[in-house]
Amino acid sequence: MKVSICCITYNHESFIAKALDSFLMQQTNFDFEIVVGEDCSTDNTRNILLDFKKKNPEKIKLICNQNNIGVFANLDQTLLACTGEYIAICDGDDYWIDPLKLQKQVDFLEKNKECSLCYTNNFVMRNGDQLLNNLMINSARPTKHSFKWMLNNFAIASPSTWLLRSNALPSPLPEWMRIIYNLDIAMEGLLSLHGDFGYLDYPASVYRIHEGGIISAEKDVMYKSKNLLYNIDNLSKVLSADYRSSIALHRADHLEFLAFENLKQRNVLQFFSMGIKSLPYQYGKNAKSWRTTGYRFRNAIRKAIFPEKKKK
Repeated sequence: MKVSICCITYNHESFIAKALDSFLMQQTNFDFEIVVGEDCSTDNTRNILLDFKKKNPEKIKLICNQNNIGVFANLDQTLLACTGEYIAICDGDDYWIDPLKLQKQVDFLEKNKECSLCYTNNFVMRNGDQLLNNLMINSARPTKHSFKWMLNNFAIASPSTWLLRSNALPSPLPEWMRIIYNLDIAMEGLLSLHGDFGYLDYPASVYRIHEGGIISAEKDVMYKSKNLLYNIDNLSKVLSADYRSSIALHRADHLEFLAFENLKQRNVLQFFSMGIKSLPYQYGKNAKSWRTTGYRFRNAIRKAIFPEKKKK
């Protein structure tokens, strides 16, 4: 099998048909399979999938969990069921808009053996209302670049646009990833151990933001930042020493964010604790960044001690 499409889904009855149709419309000169992990949905998602499976028995491989096992375990077992040389990832609430997406990405990776991942730009849809005019990626990117470049530029790549080499991803996934709510950065870090990334500068998919989404479901921004710190700390253990300054930059950024959030909540001790913890990682920043950080801390303290009076 040349390509496996890995799709995990839970309570996506309003979206899953759109996703599957976008997979089935792919025009390729190679075989591909659609592997879906259905995590014991409480809505009509499973029935929709069974209907698609009945109509496309040779193309769709359906894994139906009898109990809800969570995002990590569902993704891990679905990846393990993929048999393709390449794996495309798209959650059940996202979808593709280019019928040649897989063909273009396979062609790219076939010509660029030094790359372990190929991704594209994408549109964003918020709560199903409308396709936003702005793309997720709004600045120029190199056609080929490293994960280090992405970290240094705080660049993102939506998994719904990915095509990766299956032998570049650990199987099964590392256990430390189990408690990460957003697996994107961790997977990119692991893929970077086997090559650079390729970028095709056009939108091939639509990423949905909605109340039931994985990212939208967690409202606590402090939890998110702490979780990303955990992610970064574990990645630092597997990446080479060349990533030390890039990792430090992200660690400082999240520690600073947590410090300011604690100050907003009048947790002064936590503010100073997080602020002090960020200082050892500031060495990777230039003088301008140091000054900016100092101004931010000074202004934050000033506002906390002397809050502005609300205008009548």
